[in-house]
Amino acid sequence: MNFPSYLTCTEPLTENTFGLGYNYSALDLLENVHKTKYLENSEYNSIYNYIINNNNNKLEEINKIVRNILNAITYKMLINIQRNIHTHYKGRLYYHYKLGEKYFYNTMSPFHPNASKNELHTYSKLLDEFIDKDNLSNLSLEELRINAIKSMINTEIPNFTLDNININDNIYFDFSGSMAFFDEEWENEFKSNKDKIKGVVVMGSIYSWIKAETIGPLTDILNRLTCSTMNQLYHPKNTARFYEFISDKNIFIVPNNQVKLLNDYNSDNFLTVTLNQFLENNNINNIPLYEYAKMYYTAARPSDRKPFDYYSALLLCNIISSLYVNVNTGNVNETGNVNVNETGTVINLYYDDNYGISLLNLDINFITDKYYPEIPKNIKQSLEEELKIIELTTLKHITVKYCTIVNNDNTIEIIL
Repeated sequence: MNFPSYLTCTEPLTENTFGLGYNYSALDLLENVHKTKYLENSEYNSIYNYIINNNNNKLEEINKIVRNILNAITYKMLINIQRNIHTHYKGRLYYHYKLGEKYFYNTMSPFHPNASKNELHTYSKLLDEFIDKDNLSNLSLEELRINAIKSMINTEIPNFTLDNININDNIYFDFSGSMAFFDEEWENEFKSNKDKIKGVVVMGSIYSWIKAETIGPLTDILNRLTCSTMNQLYHPKNTARFYEFISDKNIFIVPNNQVKLLNDYNSDNFLTVTLNQFLENNNINNIPLYEYAKMYYTAARPSDRKPFDYYSALLLCNIISSLYVNVNTGNVNETGNVNVNETGTVINLYYDDNYGISLLNLDINFITDKYYPEIPKNIKQSLEEELKIIELTTLKHITVKYCTIVNNDNTIEIIL
Protein backbone atom coordinates (compact mmCIF):
# COMPACT_ATOMS: atom_id res chain seq x y z
CA MET A 1 0.00 0.00 0.00
CA ASN A 2 1.27 3.47 -0.93
CA PHE A 3 0.57 6.32 1.47
CA PRO A 4 0.16 10.07 0.81
CA SER A 5 3.30 12.17 1.12
CA TYR A 6 1.71 14.42 3.75
CA LEU A 7 2.16 11.56 6.21
CA THR A 8 5.94 12.15 6.12
CA CYS A 9 5.87 15.91 6.71
CA THR A 10 6.38 17.43 10.18
CA GLU A 11 6.79 21.05 9.07
CA PRO A 12 4.27 23.88 8.52
CA LEU A 13 2.56 24.22 5.14
CA THR A 14 4.88 25.46 2.37
CA GLU A 15 4.62 25.63 -1.40
CA ASN A 16 7.47 24.11 -3.38
CA THR A 17 8.93 25.60 -6.54
CA PHE A 18 6.79 25.76 -9.68
CA GLY A 19 5.27 22.39 -10.58
CA LEU A 20 6.49 20.47 -7.52
CA GLY A 21 3.49 20.49 -5.19
CA TYR A 22 3.25 21.35 -1.50
CA ASN A 23 4.63 20.20 1.83
CA TYR A 24 2.10 19.84 4.62
CA SER A 25 1.25 17.41 7.39
CA ALA A 26 -1.84 15.36 8.14
CA LEU A 27 -2.83 18.02 10.69
CA ASP A 28 -3.02 20.68 7.95
CA LEU A 29 -5.38 18.46 5.97
CA LEU A 30 -7.53 17.50 8.97
CA GLU A 31 -7.94 21.09 10.14
CA ASN A 32 -8.75 22.35 6.67
CA VAL A 33 -11.75 20.03 6.29
CA HIS A 34 -12.78 20.54 9.91
CA LYS A 35 -13.18 24.28 9.25
CA THR A 36 -15.54 23.73 6.32
CA LYS A 37 -19.28 23.24 6.18
CA TYR A 38 -18.96 19.46 6.55
CA LEU A 39 -19.07 19.51 10.35
CA GLU A 40 -22.29 17.49 10.38
CA ASN A 41 -20.20 14.36 9.75
CA SER A 42 -20.22 12.93 13.28
CA GLU A 43 -17.88 10.04 12.50
CA TYR A 44 -15.24 12.40 11.14
CA ASN A 45 -15.64 14.86 14.01
CA SER A 46 -15.11 12.08 16.55
CA ILE A 47 -11.90 10.97 14.86
CA TYR A 48 -10.70 14.57 14.47
CA ASN A 49 -11.35 15.44 18.12
CA TYR A 50 -9.61 12.27 19.33
CA ILE A 51 -6.53 12.94 17.23
CA ILE A 52 -6.26 16.60 18.23
CA ASN A 53 -7.03 16.17 21.92
CA ASN A 54 -4.68 13.24 22.51
CA ASN A 55 -1.54 14.30 20.67
CA ASN A 56 -0.92 17.95 21.57
CA ASN A 57 -0.30 18.81 17.93
CA LYS A 58 2.67 16.44 17.70
CA LEU A 59 2.78 16.12 13.93
CA GLU A 60 4.73 12.86 13.82
CA GLU A 61 2.20 11.12 16.08
CA ILE A 62 -0.75 12.57 14.19
CA ASN A 63 0.73 11.39 10.89
CA LYS A 64 1.12 7.88 12.33
CA ILE A 65 -2.48 7.71 13.57
CA VAL A 66 -3.88 8.94 10.26
CA ARG A 67 -1.77 6.35 8.43
CA ASN A 68 -3.17 3.57 10.62
CA ILE A 69 -6.76 4.72 10.12
CA LEU A 70 -6.19 4.71 6.35
CA ASN A 71 -4.93 1.15 6.71
CA ALA A 72 -8.11 0.13 8.53
CA ILE A 73 -10.32 1.75 5.88
CA THR A 74 -8.39 0.05 3.09
CA TYR A 75 -8.71 -3.41 4.63
CA LYS A 76 -12.44 -3.01 5.13
CA MET A 77 -12.96 -1.92 1.52
CA LEU A 78 -10.80 -4.70 0.08
CA ILE A 79 -12.50 -7.44 2.06
CA ASN A 80 -16.05 -6.22 1.43
CA ILE A 81 -15.55 -5.87 -2.32
CA GLN A 82 -13.85 -9.25 -2.58
CA ARG A 83 -16.61 -10.98 -0.60
CA ASN A 84 -19.27 -9.57 -2.89
CA ILE A 85 -17.80 -10.64 -6.22
CA HIS A 86 -19.97 -13.55 -7.33
CA THR A 87 -18.63 -14.73 -10.67
CA HIS A 88 -16.95 -17.92 -11.81
CA TYR A 89 -13.84 -15.98 -12.92
CA LYS A 90 -13.24 -14.27 -9.58
CA GLY A 91 -9.52 -13.97 -8.94
CA ARG A 92 -7.51 -14.04 -5.74
CA LEU A 93 -6.62 -10.83 -3.98
CA TYR A 94 -3.21 -10.69 -2.31
CA TYR A 95 -1.70 -8.12 0.02
CA HIS A 96 2.03 -7.78 0.60
CA TYR A 97 2.84 -7.28 4.25
CA LYS A 98 5.49 -8.27 6.77
CA LEU A 99 5.30 -7.07 10.36
CA GLY A 100 7.89 -4.40 10.94
CA GLU A 101 8.42 -3.77 7.22
CA LYS A 102 8.91 -0.23 5.94
CA TYR A 103 6.00 1.77 4.59
CA PHE A 104 5.86 3.21 1.07
CA TYR A 105 5.14 6.93 0.78
CA ASN A 106 4.54 9.21 -2.18
CA THR A 107 7.02 12.05 -2.57
CA MET A 108 4.71 14.74 -3.94
CA SER A 109 1.42 16.32 -2.82
CA PRO A 110 0.25 18.23 -5.91
CA PHE A 111 -2.89 19.65 -4.25
CA HIS A 112 -2.99 22.32 -1.57
CA PRO A 113 -4.84 21.26 1.62
CA ASN A 114 -7.62 23.63 0.45
CA ALA A 115 -8.30 21.30 -2.46
CA SER A 116 -6.90 17.91 -1.44
CA LYS A 117 -9.21 14.97 -0.83
CA ASN A 118 -9.32 13.90 2.80
CA GLU A 119 -9.87 10.13 2.78
CA LEU A 120 -10.64 10.08 6.50
CA HIS A 121 -13.58 12.36 5.86
CA THR A 122 -14.63 10.69 2.60
CA TYR A 123 -14.76 7.15 4.05
CA SER A 124 -15.28 7.95 7.74
CA LYS A 125 -18.57 6.01 7.86
CA LEU A 126 -16.61 2.81 7.24
CA LEU A 127 -15.00 3.10 10.66
CA ASP A 128 -18.15 2.33 12.62
CA GLU A 129 -17.26 -1.30 13.21
CA PHE A 130 -13.68 -0.46 14.19
CA ILE A 131 -14.16 2.56 16.42
CA ASP A 132 -16.39 3.17 19.44
CA LYS A 133 -16.97 6.90 19.08
CA ASP A 134 -18.00 7.20 22.73
CA ASN A 135 -14.85 5.52 23.99
CA LEU A 136 -12.11 6.75 21.71
CA SER A 137 -9.65 7.23 24.54
CA ASN A 138 -9.15 3.44 24.69
CA LEU A 139 -8.51 3.13 20.97
CA SER A 140 -5.24 1.48 19.98
CA LEU A 141 -4.93 2.04 16.26
CA GLU A 142 -1.55 0.31 16.02
CA GLU A 143 -3.03 -2.84 17.55
CA LEU A 144 -6.04 -2.50 15.27
CA ARG A 145 -3.78 -2.29 12.22
CA ILE A 146 -1.77 -5.40 13.12
CA ASN A 147 -4.87 -7.44 13.99
CA ALA A 148 -6.58 -6.42 10.78
CA ILE A 149 -3.56 -7.47 8.74
CA LYS A 150 -3.23 -10.81 10.50
CA SER A 151 -6.93 -11.55 10.10
CA MET A 152 -6.93 -10.60 6.45
CA ILE A 153 -3.83 -12.56 5.50
CA ASN A 154 -4.87 -15.68 7.39
CA THR A 155 -8.33 -15.89 5.82
CA GLU A 156 -9.48 -14.30 2.59
CA ILE A 157 -6.51 -12.28 1.37
CA PRO A 158 -3.20 -14.18 1.53
CA ASN A 159 0.13 -12.47 1.92
CA PHE A 160 1.94 -11.77 -1.34
CA THR A 161 5.55 -12.96 -1.30
CA LEU A 162 8.31 -13.68 -3.77
CA ASP A 163 6.98 -17.24 -4.00
CA ASN A 164 3.87 -15.88 -5.69
CA ILE A 165 6.08 -14.43 -8.41
CA ASN A 166 8.16 -17.58 -8.84
CA ILE A 167 5.22 -19.99 -9.28
CA ASN A 168 3.46 -17.93 -11.97
CA ASP A 169 4.45 -18.08 -15.63
CA ASN A 170 2.69 -14.88 -16.73
CA ILE A 171 2.96 -11.57 -14.89
CA TYR A 172 1.04 -8.38 -15.76
CA PHE A 173 1.53 -4.94 -14.19
CA ASP A 174 -1.26 -2.47 -13.55
CA PHE A 175 0.09 1.09 -13.17
CA SER A 176 -3.15 2.72 -12.00
CA GLY A 177 -1.83 4.35 -8.86
CA SER A 178 1.42 5.38 -7.25
CA MET A 179 4.71 3.62 -7.99
CA ALA A 180 6.05 4.53 -4.53
CA PHE A 181 6.52 0.84 -3.74
CA PHE A 182 8.73 0.17 -6.78
CA ASP A 183 12.03 0.95 -5.13
CA GLU A 184 15.41 -0.69 -5.78
CA GLU A 185 14.53 -3.64 -3.55
CA TRP A 186 11.30 -4.48 -5.41
CA GLU A 187 12.97 -3.93 -8.77
CA ASN A 188 15.55 -6.55 -7.83
CA GLU A 189 12.77 -8.92 -6.73
CA PHE A 190 11.30 -8.83 -10.24
CA LYS A 191 14.56 -8.88 -12.20
CA SER A 192 15.00 -12.63 -11.89
CA ASN A 193 11.46 -13.11 -13.24
CA LYS A 194 11.49 -10.39 -15.86
CA ASP A 195 11.00 -12.83 -18.72
CA LYS A 196 7.60 -13.70 -17.22
CA ILE A 197 6.29 -10.13 -17.59
CA LYS A 198 3.93 -10.29 -20.57
CA GLY A 199 2.22 -6.91 -20.45
CA VAL A 200 1.88 -3.60 -18.62
CA VAL A 201 -1.15 -1.30 -18.48
CA VAL A 202 -0.66 2.36 -17.54
CA MET A 203 -3.30 4.93 -16.59
CA GLY A 204 -1.96 8.42 -17.29
CA SER A 205 -0.18 10.73 -19.77
CA ILE A 206 -1.55 13.35 -22.17
CA TYR A 207 -1.40 13.89 -25.94
CA SER A 208 1.23 16.50 -26.78
CA TRP A 209 -0.37 17.51 -30.09
CA ILE A 210 -3.74 18.83 -28.85
CA LYS A 211 -4.91 21.08 -26.03
CA ALA A 212 -4.39 19.58 -22.62
CA GLU A 213 -7.48 18.72 -20.58
CA THR A 214 -5.53 18.43 -17.34
CA ILE A 215 -5.25 21.42 -15.05
CA GLY A 216 -1.96 23.18 -14.42
CA PRO A 217 -0.87 25.37 -11.47
CA LEU A 218 -3.57 27.36 -9.66
CA THR A 219 -2.81 29.52 -6.64
CA ASP A 220 -3.53 27.74 -3.33
CA ILE A 221 -5.16 24.85 -5.21
CA LEU A 222 -2.74 22.93 -7.41
CA ASN A 223 0.99 23.04 -8.13
CA ARG A 224 1.84 20.62 -10.91
CA LEU A 225 2.67 20.87 -14.60
CA THR A 226 -0.17 20.47 -17.09
CA CYS A 227 1.64 17.47 -18.55
CA SER A 228 2.23 15.79 -15.17
CA THR A 229 -0.55 13.25 -14.66
CA MET A 230 -1.49 12.14 -11.16
CA ASN A 231 -0.36 8.51 -11.11
CA GLN A 232 3.03 9.44 -12.49
CA LEU A 233 3.72 12.47 -10.27
CA TYR A 234 2.98 10.84 -6.90
CA HIS A 235 6.50 9.42 -6.99
CA PRO A 236 8.36 10.65 -10.12
CA LYS A 237 11.62 8.90 -9.27
CA ASN A 238 10.10 5.43 -8.95
CA THR A 239 7.85 6.07 -11.97
CA ALA A 240 11.00 6.65 -14.02
CA ARG A 241 12.61 3.56 -12.46
CA PHE A 242 9.58 1.46 -13.42
CA TYR A 243 9.43 2.77 -16.99
CA GLU A 244 13.10 2.01 -17.51
CA PHE A 245 12.64 -1.47 -16.05
CA ILE A 246 9.72 -2.41 -18.36
CA SER A 247 10.90 -0.48 -21.44
CA ASP A 248 11.35 -3.67 -23.49
CA LYS A 249 7.88 -5.03 -22.67
CA ASN A 250 4.43 -4.62 -24.25
CA ILE A 251 3.09 -1.44 -22.66
CA PHE A 252 -0.52 -0.36 -23.17
CA ILE A 253 -1.58 3.10 -22.00
CA VAL A 254 -4.89 4.85 -21.27
CA PRO A 255 -4.23 8.59 -21.85
CA ASN A 256 -6.04 11.13 -19.68
CA ASN A 257 -7.46 12.67 -22.86
CA GLN A 258 -9.55 9.52 -23.33
CA VAL A 259 -11.11 9.58 -19.87
CA LYS A 260 -14.42 11.41 -20.18
CA LEU A 261 -17.09 12.30 -17.69
CA LEU A 262 -19.79 9.69 -17.23
CA ASN A 263 -23.12 10.31 -18.95
CA ASP A 264 -25.40 12.65 -17.01
CA TYR A 265 -22.53 13.30 -14.60
CA ASN A 266 -24.14 16.51 -13.33
CA SER A 267 -27.74 15.36 -13.13
CA ASP A 268 -29.74 15.04 -9.93
CA ASN A 269 -30.09 11.29 -10.43
CA PHE A 270 -26.41 10.57 -11.02
CA LEU A 271 -25.96 8.66 -7.76
CA THR A 272 -29.26 6.77 -7.92
CA VAL A 273 -29.49 5.99 -11.63
CA THR A 274 -26.39 6.80 -13.70
CA LEU A 275 -23.83 5.26 -11.36
CA ASN A 276 -25.91 2.10 -10.97
CA GLN A 277 -26.33 1.90 -14.73
CA PHE A 278 -22.59 2.20 -15.28
CA LEU A 279 -21.83 -0.60 -12.80
CA GLU A 280 -24.52 -2.91 -14.22
CA ASN A 281 -23.72 -2.28 -17.89
CA ASN A 282 -20.07 -3.13 -17.26
CA ASN A 283 -20.77 -6.18 -15.05
CA ILE A 284 -19.30 -4.73 -11.86
CA ASN A 285 -22.55 -4.14 -9.94
CA ASN A 286 -21.06 -4.94 -6.56
CA ILE A 287 -23.01 -3.43 -3.63
CA PRO A 288 -19.97 -2.33 -1.56
CA LEU A 289 -18.33 -0.91 -4.68
CA TYR A 290 -21.46 1.15 -5.37
CA GLU A 291 -21.50 2.48 -1.81
CA TYR A 292 -17.80 3.40 -1.93
CA ALA A 293 -18.26 5.10 -5.31
CA LYS A 294 -21.05 7.22 -3.85
CA MET A 295 -18.79 8.27 -0.99
CA TYR A 296 -16.00 9.11 -3.44
CA TYR A 297 -18.17 11.20 -5.77
CA THR A 298 -19.86 13.14 -2.95
CA ALA A 299 -16.75 13.84 -0.86
CA ALA A 300 -15.92 17.18 0.73
CA ARG A 301 -13.52 17.64 -2.17
CA PRO A 302 -15.43 15.73 -4.87
CA SER A 303 -13.52 14.44 -7.88
CA ASP A 304 -14.68 14.69 -11.46
CA ARG A 305 -17.15 11.94 -12.16
CA LYS A 306 -14.74 9.97 -14.30
CA PRO A 307 -14.05 6.24 -13.74
CA PHE A 308 -10.30 6.54 -14.42
CA ASP A 309 -9.08 3.21 -13.11
CA TYR A 310 -12.00 1.21 -14.50
CA TYR A 311 -10.70 1.86 -18.01
CA SER A 312 -7.22 0.59 -17.27
CA ALA A 313 -8.66 -2.37 -15.33
CA LEU A 314 -10.87 -3.32 -18.29
CA LEU A 315 -7.94 -3.08 -20.66
CA LEU A 316 -5.81 -5.22 -18.35
CA CYS A 317 -8.48 -7.92 -18.04
CA ASN A 318 -8.95 -8.03 -21.80
CA ILE A 319 -5.22 -8.28 -22.42
CA ILE A 320 -4.78 -11.06 -19.89
CA SER A 321 -7.52 -13.15 -21.45
CA SER A 322 -6.26 -15.24 -24.36
CA LEU A 323 -9.69 -14.76 -25.92
CA TYR A 324 -8.90 -11.13 -26.53
CA VAL A 325 -5.32 -10.09 -27.14
CA ASN A 326 -2.11 -11.98 -27.74
CA VAL A 327 0.21 -9.53 -26.01
CA ASN A 328 3.23 -10.88 -27.86
CA THR A 329 1.85 -10.17 -31.33
CA GLY A 330 -0.90 -7.61 -30.75
CA ASN A 331 -3.37 -9.82 -32.63
CA VAL A 332 -6.95 -10.30 -31.47
CA ASN A 333 -9.11 -13.40 -31.76
CA GLU A 334 -12.44 -12.76 -33.43
CA THR A 335 -14.29 -13.52 -30.20
CA GLY A 336 -12.59 -10.62 -28.43
CA ASN A 337 -13.97 -7.14 -27.75
CA VAL A 338 -10.67 -5.29 -27.98
CA ASN A 339 -9.75 -4.18 -31.49
CA VAL A 340 -6.03 -4.06 -32.21
CA ASN A 341 -4.42 -3.81 -35.61
CA GLU A 342 -1.36 -5.82 -36.50
CA THR A 343 1.05 -3.55 -34.64
CA GLY A 344 -1.23 -1.46 -32.45
CA THR A 345 -1.08 2.33 -32.24
CA VAL A 346 2.59 2.76 -31.37
CA ILE A 347 3.84 6.02 -29.91
CA ASN A 348 6.64 7.34 -27.69
CA LEU A 349 5.93 8.19 -24.05
CA TYR A 350 8.27 10.88 -22.68
CA TYR A 351 8.89 11.12 -18.94
CA ASP A 352 11.25 12.49 -16.29
CA ASP A 353 12.11 11.64 -12.67
CA ASN A 354 11.36 15.00 -11.04
CA TYR A 355 8.10 16.61 -12.23
CA GLY A 356 6.16 13.50 -13.20
CA ILE A 357 6.00 14.58 -16.85
CA SER A 358 4.09 12.09 -18.99
CA LEU A 359 3.77 13.14 -22.64
CA LEU A 360 2.76 11.09 -25.66
CA ASN A 361 5.04 12.34 -28.42
CA LEU A 362 6.86 15.63 -27.99
CA ASP A 363 5.05 18.18 -30.12
CA ILE A 364 4.47 20.66 -27.24
CA ASN A 365 1.34 21.90 -29.02
CA PHE A 366 -0.76 21.28 -25.93
CA ILE A 367 0.33 24.63 -24.47
CA THR A 368 0.69 26.79 -27.61
CA ASP A 369 -1.08 30.14 -27.94
CA LYS A 370 -3.57 28.86 -30.51
CA TYR A 371 -5.37 26.93 -27.76
CA TYR A 372 -5.38 29.89 -25.37
CA PRO A 373 -6.25 33.00 -27.44
CA GLU A 374 -7.83 34.87 -24.53
CA ILE A 375 -6.56 33.74 -21.15
CA PRO A 376 -5.68 35.56 -17.92
CA LYS A 377 -2.12 36.82 -17.66
CA ASN A 378 -1.24 34.53 -14.73
CA ILE A 379 -2.27 31.37 -16.63
CA LYS A 380 -0.31 32.48 -19.70
CA GLN A 381 2.74 32.97 -17.50
CA SER A 382 2.28 29.49 -16.05
CA LEU A 383 2.17 27.94 -19.52
CA GLU A 384 5.29 29.82 -20.56
CA GLU A 385 7.07 28.64 -17.40
CA GLU A 386 6.02 25.06 -18.07
CA LEU A 387 7.35 25.24 -21.63
CA LYS A 388 10.73 26.42 -20.31
CA ILE A 389 10.83 23.52 -17.84
CA ILE A 390 10.08 20.96 -20.54
CA GLU A 391 12.76 22.40 -22.82
CA LEU A 392 15.36 22.33 -20.03
CA THR A 393 14.42 18.90 -18.64
CA THR A 394 16.20 15.78 -19.84
CA LEU A 395 13.37 13.51 -20.95
CA LYS A 396 13.63 9.79 -21.54
CA HIS A 397 11.12 7.80 -23.55
CA ILE A 398 9.65 4.34 -23.99
CA THR A 399 7.47 2.90 -26.73
CA VAL A 400 3.83 2.25 -25.85
CA LYS A 401 0.50 1.45 -27.50
CA TYR A 402 -2.29 3.84 -26.61
CA CYS A 403 -6.00 3.19 -26.60
CA THR A 404 -9.27 4.93 -27.44
CA ILE A 405 -12.30 4.63 -25.16
CA VAL A 406 -15.83 4.41 -26.53
CA ASN A 407 -18.67 5.13 -24.10
CA ASN A 408 -21.95 3.85 -25.55
CA ASP A 409 -24.67 4.75 -23.04
CA ASN A 410 -22.25 4.09 -20.14
CA THR A 411 -21.12 0.76 -21.60
CA ILE A 412 -17.38 0.96 -22.14
CA GLU A 413 -15.36 -0.45 -25.03
CA ILE A 414 -11.59 -0.23 -25.34
CA ILE A 415 -10.04 0.17 -28.81
CA LEU A 416 -6.30 -0.07 -29.35
